[in-house]
Amino acid sequence: MKLYLSSFNLVMLKMLGEIHPDKVANTLRSYGVPSNQDWHIMNRKQGNIGSLILDCGTFSLHFAESVDDEKVSFEGYKRYIEKFGKYYDFYFSFDRDFTVDGYEENRENYLQLKKAGLNPVPVLHAYSNEEINFYINEKCEYVALGSIMQKGSSKMDRKQKDIDKATMKLANAGVKVHLFGASSYKAIAHLPLYSCDSSSWAQNNKFGFILFWNEKKKGEDKTDRIFFYDNDADHSKDRMYYGEVHIPEQSGH
Repeated sequence: MKLYLSSFNLVMLKMLGEIHPDKVANTLRSYGVPSNQDWHIMNRKQGNIGSLILDCGTFSLHFAESVDDEKVSFEGYKRYIEKFGKYYDFYFSFDRDFTVDGYEENRENYLQLKKAGLNPVPVLHAYSNEEINFYINEKCEYVALGSIMQKGSSKMDRKQKDIDKATMKLANAGVKVHLFGASSYKAIAHLPLYSCDSSSWAQNNKFGFILFWNEKKKGEDKTDRIFFYDNDADHSKDRMYYGEVHIPEQSGH
């Protein structure tokens, strides 16, 4: 399974390449968050960029105050992928409506892009049999599972059981599944996903911790959170802190 890092900038990618020159970083870029770094990343001049994919930016449209309909529109996105889509391994369709009632609007956007000779990956938000069956019948190579938003609210309503059911139905039909916004072991390890993406790897530091895969930890999920603190008042005995981490000599599952 491929893990795509979102919210990474050129500085982060350069540093990652310096630390791990033998590894590549699969990267997700967003049309909704343009940058003067985009051209350099699209041309993969950093050397450590592996697979590169493009999100249409509607998540930012819903949740970033600095992004509005003028910055993220169907026509704008269509023109962008007509010109730059060739630089990405794949790009997603324009999924404007994140609610369970958004199927028809999102499907129409997908069909319009297909009619223009483009090949977007459709994004599901209803997770209904009707929605899933349509894209299976379309013979899509990839299908993405997006967020599910409650009607009239910005609150998310996607449950793990919904993800599991939709993923299995698509995978059993021979469709490669991309899962948006999830990379935790608990959410993805048991599923036959082709790929997923998450901004956690770039964003967790804002909350004072980083994730570490601890090979010495018991059990299958070996994820540890390593925290940082500015002064003694920030310290908690219930957390592991950088500089104080002791990895026990243990093995097994």
